[in-house]
Amino acid sequence: MATKGGTVEETLARLASKSHGVVTRQELLRAGVSKAEILQRVRTGALIPVHRGVFRVGHQAPSVLARYVAAVKACGEGTLLAGRAAAHLFGLLKRPPSLPEVHCPGNRRVHGVVTHRVRRRGLVDATTWRGIPVTTVQRTLVDLAAVLDEDDLARAVHEADVRHHVTPEHVEGVLDRRHNWPGARKLRGVIWGKVPVTLSRLESRFLQHLREAGIPLPETNRLVDGRYVDCRWPEHQLTVELDSYRYHRTRHVWEQDRQREREARARGDEHRRYTWFDVDEDPEPIVADLRRLLDCPASGRPWRPRTGQSVQRRGLTSVQRFRGTHSKGGTVYVTDLSSAPKREIDGLVSHILLEEGDAPGGELSVTWVDVEPGSEQKTHSHGPQQVYVITRGEGRMRVGEDEREVREGQMVFIPPDVEHGIVNTGEGRLTYVSAATPAFPVTDLYDAGQLSLSP
Repeated sequence: MATKGGTVEETLARLASKSHGVVTRQELLRAGVSKAEILQRVRTGALIPVHRGVFRVGHQAPSVLARYVAAVKACGEGTLLAGRAAAHLFGLLKRPPSLPEVHCPGNRRVHGVVTHRVRRRGLVDATTWRGIPVTTVQRTLVDLAAVLDEDDLARAVHEADVRHHVTPEHVEGVLDRRHNWPGARKLRGVIWGKVPVTLSRLESRFLQHLREAGIPLPETNRLVDGRYVDCRWPEHQLTVELDSYRYHRTRHVWEQDRQREREARARGDEHRRYTWFDVDEDPEPIVADLRRLLDCPASGRPWRPRTGQSVQRRGLTSVQRFRGTHSKGGTVYVTDLSSAPKREIDGLVSHILLEEGDAPGGELSVTWVDVEPGSEQKTHSHGPQQVYVITRGEGRMRVGEDEREVREGQMVFIPPDVEHGIVNTGEGRLTYVSAATPAFPVTDLYDAGQLSLSP
């Protein structure tokens, strides 16, 4: 049957082409498609329900943008994509997309969408990006300040500057409208340069060595003569570039690196270039070199990298497995990863160090888990309470309805019977140690497929 704009199929195509393949029931009715015609195309699969009154047209191929559009449309007029979803849309967070998150004027609850009720006047920070109504970049940064740690927030602010030319004054324009924004102090520290911006694990490790050695921290990832410089001490006219093989192995990048070095020397800077090996494997010469260049003499005993770093770097992560008698009559359990029961499923390697029946009393289960990049743990729950201790890498952890970014050195507590899961969002392996009490049969759960990962 013909509609105001041609046949029903032509109308579907016209509407869908404007919104990443997503249409609403109200849009179709306004375009002249009848209720019966809508119902018929739902039955034949031409319209695929996503949310109530919201449809994908013709297919369900994975599309982050379609998922975000559907969430905005499902929550009604005036809704804006917001938070981490908006940050992903703008390219501020370099990790897999999060659940759709929106600001909406009403008290809407939509399955699979994180909704925040906002007064109408709070929706003034609105723009459209890639055809999707979304909070402005500066408002997105203000929202992120409440949920990200300083390092992740600093990276997001850096990307906002590079990609969208957002200045501290733009962000202050949002902050000034309300005195109690969550995370406002943290955000101001970032935008005005009080928090170093690190864009890689290499930069983070380099700054960690400087802190431990008592060396003044540089300005990081600042614009100098039209280029972003990894690290610079302007008062000492010293520039340091940190080069990983992954991003500096091509002829073009090699030429760019030489050009950066010439520019540093032209502005009167000393120039140093350190590699991943220099920073991670043999940092002591770097520390000695920087102390000389910055006139920062060592105090007390000579600096050495922390023992924990050296142990992890050399792969000494396990000891022999044995059971012996403690001098006071107890039993000592020391477990070697290589001899512990192991399960390998969909990007997961799980070493079951201790489970139900292994120790007297059955009070504790302990598992060492390696998760490959891009792999995601199946959401699951169990009776025992549990903690995840992240020992390497970074990821996104979901516990119940809450979702947080996690990284090396952090612990996550999981209450009993609460659904949880984790995804590796980094470029390298994610490792965590899981401990649960009381103990439960971890091996049986893996074998039953209840703890498998989906890549």
